[in-house]
This record gives sequence, C-alpha cells and structure tokens, in this order.
Amino acid sequence: MRLSLYFLAVLLLVSGCATPSIAQRSRALEGSGTPGSRTEDARGVHDVSLSVPGTLVIEVGRDAPLRIEGDANIVGALVIDRDGNELEIRAPRRTNLRPNRPLRLRMGVASLESVSVAGRGQIEAAGISADDFDASVAGSGTIILGGLDARTVAVSIAGSGAITIDGQAEELDLSIAGSGDADVEDLAVYEADISIAGSGNAFVNVSELLSASIVGSGDVRYHGNPDIRRSVMGSGDIEPIR
Repeated sequence: MRLSLYFLAVLLLVSGCATPSIAQRSRALEGSGTPGSRTEDARGVHDVSLSVPGTLVIEVGRDAPLRIEGDANIVGALVIDRDGNELEIRAPRRTNLRPNRPLRLRMGVASLESVSVAGRGQIEAAGISADDFDASVAGSGTIILGGLDARTVAVSIAGSGAITIDGQAEELDLSIAGSGDADVEDLAVYEADISIAGSGNAFVNVSELLSASIVGSGDVRYHGNPDIRRSVMGSGDIEPIR
C-alpha cells in the first residue's frame, strides 16, 4: 500500500505541473444556481468513493437511496458508477465542477467496508462495524468517521487531506504521503504501523506496539505506553501526547 501511495503522490505532483495545453482539455461546469435534486438506487453498497466537491453523509445500518441536492445542472451531470458492492460518485470525464450551491449527498448502507475521497470532497459516517475497514484520501478531501469497530483499519492519505476516526480496532495501518493529517487519537488500537513521507502528521492511540517510519518533517504523536520501533530520516519526530 505504501508503494502505491508513493506513486500516487508523485502522480499528483506531476499532474499539478501539467502544461496549459493539457489543462485546456478540461471544461468547467459552472453551477447554475437553480436548485435541483436527484435520487439513485444504492442498495447493497459496501464500498463508496467520492470524487466531487461535495459532502456525502452515509447512514450505516440500513440501505437507503442516494439523494443528491445542489445546482440542477451539476446534479444532473454527476456520474454514478455501480460495480457490484462498489459505488463511485464522480464528475464526467475532463470536467471541472464549480458549484454555486452546496453539493449535498446522503445515502444509507446496511454495512460499510471502505470509503475514499479523491479531490476536495468530504465523507461522514458513524456506527461502522467491519472486519477490515479502509479509508483513503487523495487530494485535499476529508473523511470523518465515528464509532468505528473493526479488527483492522487501513488509513491512507496522498496530498493535503485529513482523516479523523474514533472507535476501536486491533490493528492500524496508516500511511501519509504529503502534508496530510490523520487524527485517530480517539481510535484505540493494540498495534499500529505508521509510515509518513513528507510533512504529514499522525495522532494515534496505541497500547502495545507502535512501528513508525518517517522520511521528512512529519510527526507521530501517540497516546498510550506501547513498545516503539522507529525509523526517522529528516526532522520528523515520534513523541507521546502530553
């Protein structure tokens, strides 16, 4: 996971340096300002990806349709891709969405196994129970999860995004490439394996074993009294939260 995260971070950097001719291939879709809404079937979904500049609230415990509200022209243009238990919400290809009205989305799922944000969107969910759970951000987006109960939790950030989680798990695997922040100090875990490349920060709560690797100026701050295995290259640090 760390290797793929590294290459994703490089890809984001390279894409940010694209020539004007490449940027001109994308079109801007300006929000009309006229309110609009849309409903899509989301039954049986367990994995959700958001790639639009909106806020998605996921209610866990029962299936409910995906409800979208915002600018009528943007709501109508959104692409809802369904592949088995996976649901992706995205813009049309080569389209840059510029909402004038807040883009709000809400859906219900019987259970949730993974969430991901690409770009600057936000996902919120609570009351999640899973064996293995994944949360990832690529870009400047945000994920906020409450009441998570899982065996293993994998968290990854590529870019300047943020992930906040509270709950409990046995194991945490956390990777940051860039300047993102992972605030999981209210997620109590027995073991944590943390990797930071860049200036990102991780706040964790570990009781038994903390393995942390930092390349750059990132920091790991921890609650608990775990055994620590550390590797630091740069000005980063691993310290208890006081």
